[in-house]
Amino acid sequence: MEKASKIPVLLMVVFMQFCGFSQNTGIQFVKGLSWRQVLDKAKQENKYIFLDCYASWCGPCKEMDNKVYSQPEVGAYMKAHFICVKMQMDSTGHDPEEISSRYGDARLIQKAYRIGTFPSFLYFSTDGTLVSRTIGYRDPDVFLSLSQNMLDPAKQYYTVLKAYGRHQMADSTIFFLVGKSMDLGDTSTAHRVATAYIDQNLPQWEGPNAISKPIIDFIINCTTNGFLSEKEAVDVFTIFRRDSVKFISVTGERPDRFLRFLIAKVEIDPYIMTASRSGKPDLPWDQLKGHINQKYDKQLADRPIIEAQVRWYGFKQNWPLYTRYTVELLQYYGTGMSSTDLNNYTWQVSLYSAKREELQAAIPWSKKALEQDPKNAEDLDTYAGLLYKTGRTKEALEIETKALQLLPGNKDLKDNYAKMLAGKPTWILPKDKSTKTL
Repeated sequence: MEKASKIPVLLMVVFMQFCGFSQNTGIQFVKGLSWRQVLDKAKQENKYIFLDCYASWCGPCKEMDNKVYSQPEVGAYMKAHFICVKMQMDSTGHDPEEISSRYGDARLIQKAYRIGTFPSFLYFSTDGTLVSRTIGYRDPDVFLSLSQNMLDPAKQYYTVLKAYGRHQMADSTIFFLVGKSMDLGDTSTAHRVATAYIDQNLPQWEGPNAISKPIIDFIINCTTNGFLSEKEAVDVFTIFRRDSVKFISVTGERPDRFLRFLIAKVEIDPYIMTASRSGKPDLPWDQLKGHINQKYDKQLADRPIIEAQVRWYGFKQNWPLYTRYTVELLQYYGTGMSSTDLNNYTWQVSLYSAKREELQAAIPWSKKALEQDPKNAEDLDTYAGLLYKTGRTKEALEIETKALQLLPGNKDLKDNYAKMLAGKPTWILPKDKSTKTL
């Protein structure tokens, strides 16, 4: 009898699972309501609105459904604080009525809020005002943290943006505003806020102990995104160059690498972009170098010029000049390079150079990369390629064998070894007939 009495209980559990009772632990999206009715519901219940704008074909959208929205902790938090809505932005022609009945609302929302990336998550206050948004797949913990932040006015993007310019903001708020603008692809806002902040604060940064790590990180970010004007770049260069001790104490490294990057980003890259668009075959490098040396420290300005020459001639597929400047870069600055950079540069020389003196000049630098990382199969392959191309076939085969022992299934290594055995080129044969291979 006791065993028999357990059967109805077991059947009830199974029945509940099939009926969906066990699936109510994740986010429960409201159904059957128009957008107007959703807004009214949020106001009545004094809750924010979370709107997931998705597309039927969107892979990350489906991942959000399967991996994030189904989590109990996510469901519990969102139920307590938000009216949650999903709205499909496209139409398939065979959508159920629950989706097709919202086509009109979806079109209006997509146009009003410029939805072009999926998934897009919009957060509205209790009165229906858009306070923030984010895009793309987020892990459960990240999604939960983002949603928690949406209840804090200081972390609501549009709330902060609306307040910008009305009163003085803390540095952290400015950094949040610029970073969030970049995340959302609003580069014009990011640029406007960033440059205004830099112009306002540059004089203060010239004082002692005025530069903190958040400020340095912010300036580096602005430089990376091309926000600095030439004048701002010169001022930042001067400050960081003068206060290098502070820079080291904050970042753990000298400012030289960043300052070279700054010169390239502000002075050289725009010049190259203009020249490439106009189809110019070459650039007046001496003129550009003279211009930069007048504004910056010559010791730091020379390297970005050579690096730019490597990029330019690689882009133009002018292999003789490409390898010439690559070797020059190694000879002048190879001592401080990482094994990865050394291998990348020497590998390019092994592929494209037709000059024995360049190949021989690259060999010690390839060997130096191996000294830093002796069990790196790619470094071994580069070293073997240089030896082989200079006629040292026996040594090359020995080195290539070591590379194959580290990565026995690697097709490229096998192919290179077979070519070396057969006496065939392992390098790229140039299209320029005037450049003869060895």
